[in-house]
Amino acid sequence: MSQGLRVSRSLRRLTSGLFWTSIGFIAAATLLGLFLPSHPWPSVLVGLVVALAMFGVSLATTRVAAKTESLSVGPIALDYVVKIALVAAGLIAARNLDVLDVKLVALMAAAAVLVGMIVQLWAFMIPGRKSDDGNTFA
Repeated sequence: MSQGLRVSRSLRRLTSGLFWTSIGFIAAATLLGLFLPSHPWPSVLVGLVVALAMFGVSLATTRVAAKTESLSVGPIALDYVVKIALVAAGLIAARNLDVLDVKLVALMAAAAVLVGMIVQLWAFMIPGRKSDDGNTFA
């Protein structure tokens, strides 16, 4: 399989994975808002916006990195900088506004980072094949 075809398939998997992850986050946020004792809807919405923005940034920067001819770390570095800024903005907003729960926003942001990273790894994972002697090779 050519490198271009492999990258194209990986980008399709990333798009699909982040779409379904976003749906899962929206469902989880709805459940958090409904079932937590104080119904912290403002905190849930801020955490959800931060998480969905991080998924969008991951998709955009990974697409840019995959389409560049040279092996540039610029888009990947930009990915981390923007994600750090999003988390910082969400936590600063939660801390400065009395109606927001900082712990809930931080929990949702941390979960978004972890789940987004797992989806990116899954999307670009090269499936190994088994040889006759049982060893795995790419």
